[in-house]
Amino acid sequence: MKTYILKSRYKFIFLIFLLVMVAALQVYSAVVMANIINAIVAHHLNVFCQQMLLWFLIWVVIAGIRFSLSILETNFEQGIANNIRNDLVETIANESYEKYNSQDGTKFVSWMNNDLQQVVDKGITYLYVVTESISSIVLSLITLWNYNLWIMLISIVLAAITLYLPSILNRRLAKTSAALSRQNEGFVRVASDLLNSFNMLFSFNALSLMKKKINQEAGKLKAAYVSQAKVYGGIAVLGFLSNIISQISLTGLTGLLVYKGMLGIGVIYSVSNLTGNIFNGVGNLPNYLSYIKSTEPIFAKFEKFIAENASSNSNSQALTVAEPFLAMKDVEFKYPNTQNIVIKDFSYNFEQNKKYLLDGDSGCGKSTILKLLAGYYPSYNGKILFEGHDLNEYAPQQLHENIFYLDQHPQVIQGTVRDNLELIDDFTEQQLKQVLKQVYLDDSDEFLNTNVEKGGSSLSGGQLQRLALARALLRKSKVFLLDEGTTGIETKTAIELEQLLLKDPNKTVIVVNHGEAEENMKLFDHVINLSK
Repeated sequence: MKTYILKSRYKFIFLIFLLVMVAALQVYSAVVMANIINAIVAHHLNVFCQQMLLWFLIWVVIAGIRFSLSILETNFEQGIANNIRNDLVETIANESYEKYNSQDGTKFVSWMNNDLQQVVDKGITYLYVVTESISSIVLSLITLWNYNLWIMLISIVLAAITLYLPSILNRRLAKTSAALSRQNEGFVRVASDLLNSFNMLFSFNALSLMKKKINQEAGKLKAAYVSQAKVYGGIAVLGFLSNIISQISLTGLTGLLVYKGMLGIGVIYSVSNLTGNIFNGVGNLPNYLSYIKSTEPIFAKFEKFIAENASSNSNSQALTVAEPFLAMKDVEFKYPNTQNIVIKDFSYNFEQNKKYLLDGDSGCGKSTILKLLAGYYPSYNGKILFEGHDLNEYAPQQLHENIFYLDQHPQVIQGTVRDNLELIDDFTEQQLKQVLKQVYLDDSDEFLNTNVEKGGSSLSGGQLQRLALARALLRKSKVFLLDEGTTGIETKTAIELEQLLLKDPNKTVIVVNHGEAEENMKLFDHVINLSK
């Protein structure tokens, strides 16, 4: 958390200043109240009226500062949360296709939602409370010193005891907090998986399975929250008991000093109020600190993830174009966390602007070859060369600019058709409409501004495939890799779309055969037959 606070240190310093001001004014109000009582006892009406007016003004100022703090604190904590989200998203963007797809992506949703909510609610919010509490404790002790040295010294001793007692539960708290974070991830993972499988469960009359498993995970999540609450409760009880005993003891001591005439009668109220500040603060401080400490496992998890996925130093400079254009030499590959070798000793030289058809039985590695050529899996044995350089010498951005892979499940973002075509680039209206026409989609302004819902549910499967192809055509990739790239498209349109690529003399096209149309077979320069 320290790193993110330092990034916004000036805002934080100003917040600290305001919090200290509130604490100082509250302590001063206790002194003023003592003066009011003394004035009543002494029958000093003028002093009484002056102190009453001052007391009122103090609380008006406190109310004004509190109002400002409510806005400034929210602005600060949401700024911190957004900075953390930004670092997480940037780190996710640095992950390779292989690494990202080897893990459960729903955990990142839990991190940026559940975990960050804990950071805000239990970390940053209680940081404000701790700051104000410490300020109030210190200022109250100084004021007590002004009244009587012994009251201050005894307060310090009792405060130290009150502060120490709850710390014995800190280790247990760290364990329950880490367990809660893991269980939140587990709940999101299971719930997302089952909700995404709604259609399948519906078809098999198995929706009760969704309810059963989600309830099971909810039960585990509840248990994790209860375990953490028990620790928080223990910390709170230890602090509370020590707090009450200390306040009663010091109020009794002050009463004796008043009885002996060493202090004015109004001071007993002031001391009671000030010791309340001290011991309420000290008594609750372990609880507040435990809330802040409970976020440490979350930050440790974030820091580890960011460190493990720091931006690589892949070559982003332009590499000299050489031969071969695209080649695989003695390539062997197996998917992560598996032992089955999918590609073994495969070699082939793909010439520039030629058209290739990969043919063979299901499971022989046709789709895998395309993913390897696209740079999705860098952990292969052998060599894959593009324009004379090993594929792993290129930065991912360079490969994506030159090689486009289209599978049977194209992805879209929520937004308009225009948003999905442009992504982070800018194209003219003419370019957008021209490419839509090329892939047989509506090229009207109305279609460009049509909203694409989550998962592309507002478009047909064929429209999604054509939209993905249009997105690639806009960027003029040198190599097109099609793995069932026209699935879901009406046969005549699918044939024409493939011909659009196969007849282009400036594109290298490699297609996986899943029942290639006879009309297009003659457009391929080479057919590569694969076997298991």
